[in-house]
Amino acid sequence: MEKARDILLVELPPWDPRTAPLGIAYLATFLRSRGVNVKIFDLNIEMYNSLNDERKKGWGNEDFHWWQSSGLQERYMLMFDQFVDRILSFDTRVIGFSATLPSIPFLNQLLKCLQKKSPDKIIIVGGPATFFKEARTKDFDRELIDYFVIGDGETVLFNLLINLNNNGKLSLSIRTHCNVWRDNLFERGICLQAPKTMDLDSIPPPTFEEFDLSLYAEGSKKRNFTLPIIFSKGCTRRCTFCSDRVLSYPFRCRKAENVVKEISAHIKRFNNIYSLRLNDLSFNADLRFLDEFCDRIIAEDIRIKWYGQAQVRPDMDERLLSKMKMAGCRQFDLGLESLCDHVLSMMRKGYTSLEAIRFLKATKETGIETNILLIVGYPGETEEDFKITLEGIRQNAKYIDRIGSLNICGMPVGSELRNHPKKHNFLFPPQSDWVTTDYTNTYEVRKRRYNEAIRRCNDLNIPVECCLDLEIFENIKRG
Repeated sequence: MEKARDILLVELPPWDPRTAPLGIAYLATFLRSRGVNVKIFDLNIEMYNSLNDERKKGWGNEDFHWWQSSGLQERYMLMFDQFVDRILSFDTRVIGFSATLPSIPFLNQLLKCLQKKSPDKIIIVGGPATFFKEARTKDFDRELIDYFVIGDGETVLFNLLINLNNNGKLSLSIRTHCNVWRDNLFERGICLQAPKTMDLDSIPPPTFEEFDLSLYAEGSKKRNFTLPIIFSKGCTRRCTFCSDRVLSYPFRCRKAENVVKEISAHIKRFNNIYSLRLNDLSFNADLRFLDEFCDRIIAEDIRIKWYGQAQVRPDMDERLLSKMKMAGCRQFDLGLESLCDHVLSMMRKGYTSLEAIRFLKATKETGIETNILLIVGYPGETEEDFKITLEGIRQNAKYIDRIGSLNICGMPVGSELRNHPKKHNFLFPPQSDWVTTDYTNTYEVRKRRYNEAIRRCNDLNIPVECCLDLEIFENIKRG
């Protein structure tokens, strides 16, 4: 064993360009606290900022599928050598990439170019895309990857670095710190995973010292920026269409005191923070935490805006909502998905449409903006169910500031829907998108409902921020 090697951490596209990437920011601070020399290259923001507004397609949640299309090759094929040269300029033998499912085709092409120019590099891939075996074995070019870091990566990555020998091979002592295996004994990529970090406050919060935060600045003068932060990991709900909950299970929450200390430290370090983006799956999952957090923010007179993804909570009263507004909460990204009780029950959302509408109304009347998320065409959703949701939107339009995401129901890798099609009465015909077993819900039906939902929102003057490019979407489905 030798001293931990230097490492370059690369953030791949597509990722939210509004904030520095929180995952590798945590990794960088943790590794630096253990004496590792960490370098950061946010390829995602560099690409995003190099494009004019007309060419920034691909960075919205609604069109992540674009990265699987021919558009990727057409736009970037001649630039991969340039990307590789930038990576090699950091002069580290070990390179770690943070990958999401949409970024895999981009990474595969990047690694091919990297292999040609510098075949001796040790390649590590982490991030959400590595969690599910289906993605690791079917989508990644595993002959170009040495190690997959799965799940919470801080301690795994550190132990990997200190157990690498000069030939890039692992010492056997790594097995005392994490599980080690190959998905296929005859292939190159070795998987490493440690138990989940249950005490989130045991990992030092990121300082963002390695980032040029001006790259993420907002506004015409490019002076204000948003920092990402987390209250928790995991989710207390069990929505059938969601794979994120599976990936980050179980639910774990930080101490309010430590979160407020982190925010105070950021404000002292940076004088132009505009807001905080909460990267939680549901930042209001723990109401006791939220109550104490708001009390501390108000008591310490911390002036900062914050927003993020929340769940419908019938047990949240107006007192807490008002306190959140006073503490700086400016927006809920609210995963309503449907306003039909039948569909909500099938999705296992954990509330009724009446409860959702009451919560939506209370949030809006408190002065917190409502940015709702919707899914059309869920397996079992009937035409009547769909009409109920449209009517619910019409009746409650004044409580909806915008539709942040309107999606056709998909089957994400790792979700219960994808894992149990028979249970949810649908199937995957050859060379076709999924259909219900009675063939009443086909892609054409979902497409019609999707377009009708957009028209209804437009008629009601509700902005729809994320819309699928159906032509690209359909081309990918056809392979």
